[in-house]
Amino acid sequence: MELFKKDLVLLSEFVDSGNPRVELNYVLVKDECLFATDTRRAIKFHLPQLRTENLLCHKKLLKGFITTMGKEDVAEVVEMDEICLKSDIAVMNLSTSTFEHKYPDSERIIEQKLPYHFVLANLNDIDFELTKKSCYIDSYLLLPLVKHGEDYKFDVFYKPQGEEDTGLVKIVASRSVDEEEVVLYTAVIMGREFKSSAVEE
Repeated sequence: MELFKKDLVLLSEFVDSGNPRVELNYVLVKDECLFATDTRRAIKFHLPQLRTENLLCHKKLLKGFITTMGKEDVAEVVEMDEICLKSDIAVMNLSTSTFEHKYPDSERIIEQKLPYHFVLANLNDIDFELTKKSCYIDSYLLLPLVKHGEDYKFDVFYKPQGEEDTGLVKIVASRSVDEEEVVLYTAVIMGREFKSSAVEE
């Protein structure tokens, strides 16, 4: 599957920067996906043709590759001598670090079941829709998804805020490819933590 520049920009937004847990500063490249998390949110780009062992690609290298791309350029994950990200003018080896760290369990995060569901044609009003359903997500965590664009179908699964825990939202973005609906990415975002400012006496 081809990835547009805006897809890679979105992926990079979910990679942490300067996290002492070193692995969170990398994209995980593994069978059928590119995965990133900053502990409050996670994203998995689905690449059904990708077959590889776990590899790590640092955020700074990914951002450098993105700067070589024009607005409408596309990139593909291809196997040359190594697994690479390739556009018309640049090639980047995706294995930029040995896999020495325990990366978060991407499948457990992404595949979790949430009790409620609705569908949106775009994400412009997602903050409002979730708030109506008592699922409070910080806007800055949703903004990269909103800016990513249209032309998708968004399945939104959510768990409302509880007394003991935060809400949770999972967004599955699909697009039509050759008259078939194909999942582009799945993103999971934790809800806002509300802390009481009351002081016990």
